[in-house]
Amino acid sequence: MSADPSRPDAGAGRRAEIAANLARVEERIAAATDFLRRAGVLRSLLDRGAIGLVTTHDLALTAVADELSSRAVNVHFEDRFEAGEILFDYTMKPGPVTGSANGSPNSGGYLLQAGFWPDQNVEVSILYQGFTTFNGASQNYDGAGRNAGQNNTVYTSLWLMF
Repeated sequence: MSADPSRPDAGAGRRAEIAANLARVEERIAAATDFLRRAGVLRSLLDRGAIGLVTTHDLALTAVADELSSRAVNVHFEDRFEAGEILFDYTMKPGPVTGSANGSPNSGGYLLQAGFWPDQNVEVSILYQGFTTFNGASQNYDGAGRNAGQNNTVYTSLWLMF
């Protein structure tokens, strides 16, 4: 069954209206944070009736929610360390992120990766992710004695391409 080209899609206008009112802003660098704050991008989107999400690693940007009063709210996810394991409950908590003894979520480190191609369609690789800082500190970043290096991780992968 094909659509009648003489009849406009009744849902198209509503879908376009919904799409125009959804926004997702992902801040990745400090310059973007300054731009968002100075330009009033978030206020402008809200004034146009948008709803959406803003993700950031800059706690300074969380102050924007206070400026926007009831039109914006800060929420965060968090993990906890119990019995040698990191636990994550996938529950949004109110307010800016916590868990850093110094109030900074900034992390830094390095990646080392090696790959091997035993066949043109197969890749076997190993990746080491090392942290020099985690949540803003290299030692005791959470006030519970955990150090950045305790978050270092080894990943292995097998890619089959066809």
